[in-house]
Amino acid sequence: MLYLILVSLIAISGAQENGCKRIVCLVNNLDNPKDFINDGLPTDYCTHFIYDSAYMVGNTLTNKYSYELFKNKKKGLYGKLNGLKRNKPGLITLLRVSPPNESYEPFSTMVATVANRKAFITAAIAYVTKHRFDGLEINWPRPGKFGGKAEDKTNYSAFLKEFSEALQNEAATSKRPRLLLWGLVHPYYFHLIEVDEVTKYLDMANVYTFGLRGYWDYEMDHHSPLRGWFGVASIMEDWMRRGMPAVKLNLGITMSGVYCHVKNKTDHSRLGKYDFNQEPVYTKYNRGGLTFPEICQLTYDQQYVHRDEYLSAPYFFREGLWLGFDDRLSVYEKGKYAKENGFGVWVNDVQLDDYNGTMCEMGKYPLIRSIFDGCR
Repeated sequence: MLYLILVSLIAISGAQENGCKRIVCLVNNLDNPKDFINDGLPTDYCTHFIYDSAYMVGNTLTNKYSYELFKNKKKGLYGKLNGLKRNKPGLITLLRVSPPNESYEPFSTMVATVANRKAFITAAIAYVTKHRFDGLEINWPRPGKFGGKAEDKTNYSAFLKEFSEALQNEAATSKRPRLLLWGLVHPYYFHLIEVDEVTKYLDMANVYTFGLRGYWDYEMDHHSPLRGWFGVASIMEDWMRRGMPAVKLNLGITMSGVYCHVKNKTDHSRLGKYDFNQEPVYTKYNRGGLTFPEICQLTYDQQYVHRDEYLSAPYFFREGLWLGFDDRLSVYEKGKYAKENGFGVWVNDVQLDDYNGTMCEMGKYPLIRSIFDGCR
């Protein structure tokens, strides 16, 4: 039992010899370019990797693509990721589970009955164990919304309690290290969950501290500032005030920015009114979003880049185009803040950084390296 406790504590802390705090890196399930997982992941900087995503179908888990599993005696993406542990024995990997579409109705249905919860928990433990992950992250930040119902609030607590107990029982029976139970949590919607119960049963909470503002607010502002009334620091401290200890919290940093066009083409100050005649377009990342390689090319001419000292965040403005983003300095400051307050960091996701160092003239993974420097 002492061995299991020690292993669990090491897995939660994710400490490395260099003293850096947890840096949890999300990897999406597109192995592009070929052998990206084998050759391209920043294993010198990330203490944990989360594979995004397995899908929940009924009360079971399934892979999204055939090439994620073993095929023709070749390793799939699951095997490639977990094979990294051979050279990095302290590396921790988790599997994120998500609904197969934007509706969270499958989660709501699963947690609604004891039988459904038991079936899913049993299947999830078997699936994660089979594919050699160290735990599971539940991607359900807003129970009760997007296909859910009011009962999700208490049902989610019951689900986490039963899952946590099942993991303890499985570890005692198998004599293997206890699998981890993590959750993706919302920055503000505390009323949708029972915070005390979530705090008790989750081993770790990844806080969604980006995409906080944008064109959907009809005025432009930075989407993930460190400071300010709606910023990362305020959110993390609010979670602690509500009872979640810092050791269980990871603040989120994305490698993308959010933009829109504002009506005033000459005033670059915050809170410019959204120009409905020029909607944000779908880019390589998503609607109104740019990846860091796209951002670093756009911001190559620094005369259009400004830094808001109140928010501790940079932004770009040119002829009405307003883009809030993170640069090396701002993510360094977030990493430093995480270290000083005992938090970890989770990165969404590694493919949005300049992973091969060809776009930004800053070397490979410029943002992740800066986070690493800030949080050690």
